[in-house]
Amino acid sequence: MQAMNTMGHRQNSFAIDKGLSWRARALGVALLVFAHPAFAQVAFVQSTGLFGNPAGITAASTAFAANPKVGDTIVVLLWTWSQNTAPATTVSDSAGNTYTSNALAIIHQATWYESAQVFSVPVASTGAAFKVTVNMPGNDNVSQIRAVATEYSGVGAVDKTNAVTGTSATAGAATTTVTSYANELVVSAFGINNPADNFTSIAPSSGYTTRAFEYQNSGDTAGGGADRIISTTGVQSNTWTVAPTLSGWAAVIATFSSTGSTTPDHLAISD
Repeated sequence: MQAMNTMGHRQNSFAIDKGLSWRARALGVALLVFAHPAFAQVAFVQSTGLFGNPAGITAASTAFAANPKVGDTIVVLLWTWSQNTAPATTVSDSAGNTYTSNALAIIHQATWYESAQVFSVPVASTGAAFKVTVNMPGNDNVSQIRAVATEYSGVGAVDKTNAVTGTSATAGAATTTVTSYANELVVSAFGINNPADNFTSIAPSSGYTTRAFEYQNSGDTAGGGADRIISTTGVQSNTWTVAPTLSGWAAVIATFSSTGSTTPDHLAISD
C-alpha cells in the first residue's frame, strides 16, 4: 500500500509539473505575441559636409569618408537660388540609388526663386568614393546650389513633413501633427532669398545639430541644414535665427520613424 501511495504521489507531481510547464510556455507566447515590436535606435553615422556650386546647375559632394552601409538611409538637405524659372531639383549618387523628395518649399520674389528641400534614400547599393550629386536641369548657369548629405542608421519611413515660406525676420517650420513614434529623426533645411547680404550667424533651435551652413547670400545662396533625434512624441519645429534679419526665405522640416523589428507570425509549442 505504501508503494502504491508513493507511486500515486509521483504521478500527481508529474501531472502538476507538466501543467505548470504548459502554463509557463503559454504565458511566454502571449508576452511575445502582444509585446510591442522592438525598434532600432536612430543614429548619425557620417556626413559629406557642405557642398555646392555658386554658378551652375550641378553640384557634387566630396566622397563619404567610409562607404555608406546598405540598409542605412542617406538624407540630403539642400537650398537653391535661381532666376526666371522655379527649380525642379533632382538628387543622385555614384552607386545608382534612387532618391525621393520628401519636402519642398519655394518662395518667389521678383524674378528670383529660393528653395529648401529634403531628399532621402534607403541605401540599396554602395561602393568606394561614394558621392552625391544635386542637379537643377531646367535652370541656367547662374543658379546656385548648397547641400549636405548625411548618413543615418536605424531610420525607417518618412513620418511627418511640412514646407513654409515667409518674409518674417526668422524662418520657422513645424509639423502640423505629433510624430507617430518616440524615437525619430528630425531634419530641417532653409534657404535665404532676401536680403542679398553676407550673414554673420545662422543657427537652428536649441537641441538641433547644424550639419551645414552658408553665410554668403550675394554671389551664393545662404542657408542651413540641421538635425536632431527625439525620444518622445510631439509636434516638431525648428526656427532659424540669423543676423542680419531676413526678408524672404523658404524652410522645410521632415521626420523619419525608426526601423522596427518584426514579430514572428506563429510560434509552435511542443512537449
